[in-house]
Amino acid sequence: MLSTKHFTGLFFIGIMVMSGVAPVLADTFGVSNTVVSPLVVQFGDFVEEMAAIAELKSNFLRAHIVDFSAYDKIVSFKGPIIYIGHGSDLGINYQSKLVAWETIEVMVKASISNSHYFLGCESSKIVELSSTTGKNVVGFREKIDAVLGALIIIYHVNLAIGESINILDLAAKFERRIEEIENGETELLLVDTESGYRLAVKREDRSSTKWGITYYKERIFWINAENRICWTYFTVSAIKATIVAILAYFSILGPVALAISLVFAAHATTITATTFGRWRSDCMGGFGAAILPYPSTNFWYEIDAGEFFIPTTIPNIGALILYYALSAIPTAWVPVPIP
Repeated sequence: MLSTKHFTGLFFIGIMVMSGVAPVLADTFGVSNTVVSPLVVQFGDFVEEMAAIAELKSNFLRAHIVDFSAYDKIVSFKGPIIYIGHGSDLGINYQSKLVAWETIEVMVKASISNSHYFLGCESSKIVELSSTTGKNVVGFREKIDAVLGALIIIYHVNLAIGESINILDLAAKFERRIEEIENGETELLLVDTESGYRLAVKREDRSSTKWGITYYKERIFWINAENRICWTYFTVSAIKATIVAILAYFSILGPVALAISLVFAAHATTITATTFGRWRSDCMGGFGAAILPYPSTNFWYEIDAGEFFIPTTIPNIGALILYYALSAIPTAWVPVPIP
């Protein structure tokens, strides 16, 4: 009888096939150290990208990490190249701009490496574009959790370079990751939302100073959610309860949570509308409480064209209370339970 690990190993291989990852052949490398030292091209530093890089480095101890801007290093590298970034059917996000798959295909074509692995949602587009280059290009057709994607790529890179790999150990990691997600121990790290989570919040403190005097000071409570959550929980009828539940998670209760939820409720349609103005599959809205130049509150939203705000009508004294209440929200993206 096959053990649980054997079943997991078979499941793991099945997942690789379903993900659209095709078998690759071993490369002939010009220098020996590239065999155990793939090049990892980083497009950003969002939480899911860093998680994928950490998983890759735990397996490839001598991996080289470079920014996407390091064009000469990338095209001159002879070993496997792994690209990590927020993907869509149009391209990969880099420094708040979209790099089209057609542009990346030119880089792949110019590269002397024969193996290119793309860890990003809908990255199978680059596989199609590179089909005539004669190179082994791997991508994912749909959404992919960053850690699960990294494990799949680890398998294929080792296969390509002819390195031995413990498939049962890798399958066990794969199984643990799925169990953590299913049990709610961790969130899916999807490469298609700004935060890297299905639903996440953070605090941003902004200020401006001139001649040593601070003349602007505002604290913004941002919410980032994947489209399906946005359309389900950010409707006019549901968003008030959603915001109160999120703030309760950080022990912000009572009138403070109610005041913030009312602002979000008044602009619920604006938040859901941002899903059509962002290249990512997410929405982005925020509540801002300013204490300078005078106490005031704003509703913020972000699309690819930039950030915009709409003044609200909360009394000035309320803005002061809200400003200090928002200090309970962390400054880094934090996943929150879906109400």
